[in-house]
Amino acid sequence: MTPDIDTAPLLAELEALTHADRVRRMIALGRQAQTDARAAATLRALASGTGFYERFLGLLSCSGSRDGAHVVRSLSDASRLLRGLALRLVPTVCTDEQAAAALDAAPREAQAVLLRGLLRRRRAGAIDAFLDRLSASGDERLGPLLPFGSADAVRRHLGGVLPRFGLDDWQRLARLHPDTALDLLRERVGAQTEPEPRLLSHANVALRELGDRRPDESLALVRELLRHEPPARLALDPLARRRPNEIADLLLASEGGASATVNLGPVAHRLAPERLLALLERLPSLLPRPGLWLRRLPPDLRRSVYELAGRGWRTREGVVGIEVVSALPADLREREARRHLALPALATRPPQRLPYAAFLPWDEARAALDPFVRNPDADLRAAALSALIGAARYQRERLGDALALVRARTNEQDPVRRAMLSALAALLPSRWRAEHLEDLGRILREALDAADLSHNTAGEAQKLVVALVPFHPGWAAPWLGTLVKERGQLSFWGLGDRLSDADVQRIAPALLPVLQSWETREREPFLVQAAVSLGRRLRAFDALADILERVAMTTRQNYVASQILSLLAEHRRDRLAALIPALLQRDASAITLPVVYDHLHRRRQDLLAPFLGQQAYAGRFGTGRTRFVLPLASGFHRWTRSQQETFAETLGRVTRDNARDTPAVDVVIRQLAALPAVFPSRLLALADRRMERLAVRDTALRALARLDAGQGVPALVEALDDERGRVAIYALRAAILEMPAGRALTLLRGVRTEKVTVAKEVVRLLGDLHMPDAYPLLLEWARRDGLHRDVRVALLRALWEHPERDETWPILDAAAADPDPAVAAGVVRVPADRLSPAAQRRLLGLIAALLGHGDPKVRLDALGRCADLPLPDPGRALLPPLLGRLSSPLPDESAAAARAVFATYAGRTAQDAGAVGVAVGRVRADRRALLAAVGALQSAIPANRVRLVPTVRAV
Repeated sequence: MTPDIDTAPLLAELEALTHADRVRRMIALGRQAQTDARAAATLRALASGTGFYERFLGLLSCSGSRDGAHVVRSLSDASRLLRGLALRLVPTVCTDEQAAAALDAAPREAQAVLLRGLLRRRRAGAIDAFLDRLSASGDERLGPLLPFGSADAVRRHLGGVLPRFGLDDWQRLARLHPDTALDLLRERVGAQTEPEPRLLSHANVALRELGDRRPDESLALVRELLRHEPPARLALDPLARRRPNEIADLLLASEGGASATVNLGPVAHRLAPERLLALLERLPSLLPRPGLWLRRLPPDLRRSVYELAGRGWRTREGVVGIEVVSALPADLREREARRHLALPALATRPPQRLPYAAFLPWDEARAALDPFVRNPDADLRAAALSALIGAARYQRERLGDALALVRARTNEQDPVRRAMLSALAALLPSRWRAEHLEDLGRILREALDAADLSHNTAGEAQKLVVALVPFHPGWAAPWLGTLVKERGQLSFWGLGDRLSDADVQRIAPALLPVLQSWETREREPFLVQAAVSLGRRLRAFDALADILERVAMTTRQNYVASQILSLLAEHRRDRLAALIPALLQRDASAITLPVVYDHLHRRRQDLLAPFLGQQAYAGRFGTGRTRFVLPLASGFHRWTRSQQETFAETLGRVTRDNARDTPAVDVVIRQLAALPAVFPSRLLALADRRMERLAVRDTALRALARLDAGQGVPALVEALDDERGRVAIYALRAAILEMPAGRALTLLRGVRTEKVTVAKEVVRLLGDLHMPDAYPLLLEWARRDGLHRDVRVALLRALWEHPERDETWPILDAAAADPDPAVAAGVVRVPADRLSPAAQRRLLGLIAALLGHGDPKVRLDALGRCADLPLPDPGRALLPPLLGRLSSPLPDESAAAARAVFATYAGRTAQDAGAVGVAVGRVRADRRALLAAVGALQSAIPANRVRLVPTVRAV
């Protein structure tokens, strides 16, 4: 620190503040430093400190001081937390020049995050300057990052990176530059002479963004794509949401419209009637589950739709779903009800049959249901009564008859009563009139007087009353209070979603006396249940929130207090700020409640000091016999240095307690690793090779890799040379990938690799660094004789990151020819997403070689690669080996070959791609099916017919 500046007074001042107040204080000090030399010197002293806490405070001040140079320097800080904070500050604090320097200094993974932040702040100048530098140096990162640039920058550089654009790049381009993406795709599609799987995948991923942003232009692009691709292979759902009629026209005009996977049901109500009817007649599979969309149509259109498509909606037994019948116009609804009641298939299934009677006129329904209403079987009576009451839904003048029906069956057993109340609650609440309320009240009274009234039946009664609150609040509010009072609970889950804030304020006066009586009679769980039922509407019920606060302050039941605090934290957070300090002042054992210690951890760090030790709390929430350590796992950067040091001492004492079980010590070790301001001396001791508890030692080794500033890396490197190496090498991976790439490469160069496990991980890490300087090391590994198979497989995976290097492909080709299946499998999944055309051709040759490998599992994997991720193959390099595999004696392999040919070549030389689809479906174990498949392929790809002749003869 600067010698003439004493930061102790400032640190002492900050010690008594919350984290939020400390942040505000440091920002204010930063503003002051712009004109006050002493404040500026204080900040420099903090920034130059060796401890995390001081540097953290200094960096926070940059939001006020606008010290962009400090932010850029912090991007290279040893602390992961400080680097992350610096990344967030760059867009708001740094100048364009400083932001450009920050982009250069940021690691590869952080650059996209930084560019996204700059884009949100409209900092196009800094972004474009960085992209220009990438272009000038030929950096491969330009492609993935280019869409963040301005439209001018994209136009300048797109030509050089477009051949290697991947799926993520196209999606980002379509989101950020939709017009540019459309122009490029239209140009490529217009130049097409045959289907191109790669172009199709790019267009589909772009359409998911363009469909919402540029629906009309996207529609034109889809029309062009349909010249070469069937609708089933196009991503049409986003466009269907925005332009349903136009998509319907395209599918109706397309020969392959029936194969499309788009679901037009959610937009059926927006389709023109003639289009909807045409779809139902010719492409009904595009409008599944009519029960979900039919009722959204006008009544006359529903009639036309059902007359056209209704038969197709029937099951084999002639049954139409009740949700469809309920949406039909009255005459059709009644006709279908009669038909279902007469269906032989339903004659023996009354529970499925009787609900259709609800669609008949009242008198007819009563006549049909009367035998079941008088049946001694309670289940049949319940179904019949429920259906008869449901008939009043369509005949509002019969609501009185429905109420009379229920009142006449006062003495029914509880399951039947429940069915009747449920049916009443299902009727439209807006249909009830004032003249009905008296009978409704009598029905509720009779239900409450029944000795066998169950919890579920009372819930149906509550549901009925709650539904009437918005329409008849003067009647519903007292009845809801009565139900709650007599049943002792408010248990209608989702009540908050059925009521508005105004509804809650209407019923509050009726409920409040009951809720207050529960408070005094120690019926606290019922209060909690009522609050849970109200959910987000608790915000409109201040009196209940007051009751909950009083209960939380006095209850002796731990779970009640926890639930109350959780409810307040979710719906009335404004109340916690005063409640939790008061709760702790009355009873320190409240710190053991999760909401309490989480609130202090996140918002009231100034109250933490008394609870950082290992103490036993005696009180309402603790017996005083068990010591309590705060079970926090992260977010310790909000604490002061002294708080972290105190807590670290507590955790250290726990690890020295030999009576502690291993899982408990593991938790404490992870806590120690999460304290950024504390030197990890105890962790280093626990990870020492002399540690007797091996499980604890291994956990400590893994924790060393998670330290904020990489303090555990030297110890992990040292551990590689002894028996701890098997754990240390995997733990080291996370720490290395977070380092600056140059430092990581230097470290890896110095690692001893005699152990296979260590060597394998070192090679994998060299590939994951994404550094040109790491590539020569990989080539050096490839030249080593007698390389262990596991290390060789890891090397192949590492070389996936360097597909544009000429030296890579001979190594991959040699692996493809290796008789060892494990080695050959290491090159099956070489990524094709961002390959240049030259690298794509090399990959085709590699896959072709794998298709002839001696191991059937390798061949199947290669076939699956062709089918799942079709590769562009204009020269038909893959076609001969794929067709050769069709005659394989292995049925799985022949089927995979047919799928691969279909995915890669279908429709390229003939319009009839459907024949290839037939082949895919027919290939099975027998040779005759295989012969049929080959014949279908022959008709689909006539240009290659001559190549199929030997295969057909072999079959």
